[in-house]
Amino acid sequence: MQITLGEWQAIGDVGSDAEHRLILPVPPSGPGLYRIRLLGADPSVYVGETEDLGRRFQNYRTPDRSQRTNRRMNEQMFAALRVGQHVAVETCTAATIEVGPGSEALDLSVKSHRLLAEEAALAQARGAGFGRVENVGG
Repeated sequence: MQITLGEWQAIGDVGSDAEHRLILPVPPSGPGLYRIRLLGADPSVYVGETEDLGRRFQNYRTPDRSQRTNRRMNEQMFAALRVGQHVAVETCTAATIEVGPGSEALDLSVKSHRLLAEEAALAQARGAGFGRVENVGG
């Protein structure tokens, strides 16, 4: 079995506003994968999956107390911005699976398909020199 990801699309950089809230770029609508790259002296990447990219990005802007990962990454993005580092966001909205001689598109609206694609993206990040992978257990 092999999972092949579609193209990662750079959608923009993260900034902050006068009220000290993150400003994230506008993602495509619908399900997909995303990666947040903190590009500084100690570069790192966080890879995630979601059924709704827009809603997930809103959760990073204004994380709820119960959203530990969103709060942690919100804090890390702010820390990077405070010291002048670049924070870039990319999305991927397509993936295929090959089993035996055939292949078919993964339906990223299905959670199990997104999880397969996310694991492939994490493996890609570990092997592609992105620096530290921020995912817990990543």
